[in-house]
Amino acid sequence: MIKQIIKKLFLNKVFTVFNGTLKGVKLRLTNELKGTFLFKNYEYEKQLVFTLLIQPQDVFFDVGANIGLHSYYVQKNIRDVNIIAFEPLQNNVTYIKETIANNKFTNIKVENTALGNQLGTIYFDVQHNNSVGNITTTNTGIEVNITTLDKYTNDNNIYPNVLKIDVEGAEGDVLNGGKYFIEKIQPILIIELHSPAQDLLVAQFLTDRGYQIYRLNEGQITATNKLLQIIKKPNASWPDMDGVYGSIVGIPTHKMNDSIKSNIS
Repeated sequence: MIKQIIKKLFLNKVFTVFNGTLKGVKLRLTNELKGTFLFKNYEYEKQLVFTLLIQPQDVFFDVGANIGLHSYYVQKNIRDVNIIAFEPLQNNVTYIKETIANNKFTNIKVENTALGNQLGTIYFDVQHNNSVGNITTTNTGIEVNITTLDKYTNDNNIYPNVLKIDVEGAEGDVLNGGKYFIEKIQPILIIELHSPAQDLLVAQFLTDRGYQIYRLNEGQITATNKLLQIIKKPNASWPDMDGVYGSIVGIPTHKMNDSIKSNIS
C-alpha cells in the first residue's frame, strides 16, 4: 500500500539525479525508470568504456537507445561529441526529446527508427515494458521504421567513430546492414549480445574484418581483472566461459593505443 502511494506521488515527476555518473541530469520518473536511478550509476562499466573509447569531437551512435541514458552520459561527460540516438519506439523517442529539452542538451539528435538489414517498416515486440523489446516479422500491431547503417551514413554523410549496439538479438542484422560502412571506416563497436547464435555470428563478422574482440568486465574491476578482458576462444559461445558472450568491444588493430592497452587483462 505504501509503495503504491509513493509511486502515485512521484510517477511522471521530473527529478534531478542526486548521485553517480548522471548527477545533475533531470529525468522524469516512469514505470521503467524507477527512483533508484536517481541515486546510483546505470551500467557503470559501459560508461567507463565510453570514457575510454570516445574522444572529444567524435561521432557516437547509440543504437537501441531506449530512453537515452547512455546518450545523456556521453553528452554530460565527454566534450563536444556528436551523438545520434536511434530508437524505434515512439514513447521512448518522446521521452528522449523531453529530456533533451529539460536539460538543454545540444549534442544529441534522436532518430525514430530501428537499424537492421532492410528498409521500410517492421513490427516491434514490446515485452513487459518499453525498456525491453525487439523487432520481429510477427504482426504485433506495433509497426516501426527500419533502415540500415549503410543507407543512413551515406544519405547523411555522417560516420560514427564509436557505436553502442543493444538491440535485443538483432545485432547481426545491424552489422550486416552496415558492412560497407564498417569495412570502410572501421569504427569501434560496443555490442550487447543476447544469444549463442548471435555471439558466433557477431564474432565471425568482426574477426573477418580485422577486429580484436574483448569482453567488457561487468564484475569487479581490479589491477589484474581489468575493464576489457581478452576472449580466448572467439569461435566459441556461451556457456563456454572463454568464448564470446555478454557485452563485447570490437577494436580495429590500428586503433589500439596505450590507454586502451592499459585497460586489457
